[in-house]
Amino acid sequence: MEEKGKYIPILLGIAFFLIVTPPFIKYAIWEVWGYGGSDFETFYQAAQDLSEGKSPYPAEVLEGLPSEMVGEPWGNYIYPPLFARLLIPLTQLPLWWCKKGYLLVCLVLYFWLLYPRRSDSPGGHPERWATWAILLGWGPVIVAFRYGQSDFIPLFLIFFAWRLLGGRMGSLPSPTQREFVAGFIIGVASMVKVTPLLMFPAFVAALRFRLAVGMLVGALSALLISGPVTSYQYFTKVLPAMTDFAGMGRAPSIHIVAYRAYDHLGFPDDWSFGPWSAAETFGLLVAGLLFGTVLITLFLLRKRMTTADLVILTSFLPPLFAGEVSHHYVLAILPVIVASRRLTRELLRESGPVDWGSVGNRLLNRNWITAILLIIATHANFFYWEIPKDMAAFVWESIGVNGADFSVVGNAISFVLIFPFFLKQEPDKPREPS
Repeated sequence: MEEKGKYIPILLGIAFFLIVTPPFIKYAIWEVWGYGGSDFETFYQAAQDLSEGKSPYPAEVLEGLPSEMVGEPWGNYIYPPLFARLLIPLTQLPLWWCKKGYLLVCLVLYFWLLYPRRSDSPGGHPERWATWAILLGWGPVIVAFRYGQSDFIPLFLIFFAWRLLGGRMGSLPSPTQREFVAGFIIGVASMVKVTPLLMFPAFVAALRFRLAVGMLVGALSALLISGPVTSYQYFTKVLPAMTDFAGMGRAPSIHIVAYRAYDHLGFPDDWSFGPWSAAETFGLLVAGLLFGTVLITLFLLRKRMTTADLVILTSFLPPLFAGEVSHHYVLAILPVIVASRRLTRELLRESGPVDWGSVGNRLLNRNWITAILLIIATHANFFYWEIPKDMAAFVWESIGVNGADFSVVGNAISFVLIFPFFLKQEPDKPREPS
């Protein structure tokens, strides 16, 4: 009987991969094979412009005043010049092959860095299955593969920083050195996409000043290396002209959800602050209040959180507070994976050896409730899986909730649910690594 029992995990594993693998293969690999995409074409053109000594930004935006050019940069290259600089070697290839080369590198790094190693998964098969399910099903990652997005660069760099802080990468013996270098890496990541800069105030609030200083030095170094003139153009001309909400009406971020909710709350429309409308002001105030609450919480709990865990948890903040489209939630996969591993480990520790027939008796356990709520809250991110997608569409359309709104609310709830898994059990006892 025991001899037959040992094959159960293998059979379950095969069934699991047959269920979760097809959408990733279809949407992230197969359908992308012959697809260039407008976004990557924009990146490719920006890289070519830089290689020819030209600016990657529209001439009319550079020549006009930011106040006169509000909204004009949208549809063009709207990032610091670093990512375009990184693509220059690949522009020797035609667009189609350039994208293939970039995505092949990203695909290898994605699975090489994040796949669940046995040494990292003391929970065994269930823990590794949970990780694989997230890796293969996370919709924002699949979107990023389809369009050849730059989100992978911050994902990989922040992962490197986290591993470095955990003492698993590199040979820096001093915590001071590790924190500064990790911050430097995150600073570089924030100059590929600006949104990781939202991690900086979190580091300051948690009094991780070496991390914060390293981040500033990394960001400034990246700007100088990628071209001080084009970097100056971006921050003085392009970025100030992107302060409008016009192109973000359905963006999956907290301030846009509040912006859309304004009309339903019955507030007057005759008050505003600065250049923004009443609804825009309301959205920014709500987002600012919630972000401030997160910073205060991080300050109060700073001694119960390792620096490595602070980095991985706060990588959820950029998509929540500055996400414009679904693929910006690529970065959120890191804290969700780490928390799911720890949650699975807690469940297995409480239940002892895995007994598939006794799961139903444990559903009232706190961690089981957390697991169920986390699945519900994050299921909007698995939009390439037909069953979660259809269930979400049916439920939220029935009650008249916008899909983008539910995505933001669900991810915000997920952040709250996973927060405790990044705290030490005791103030002087580090949490076991993931």
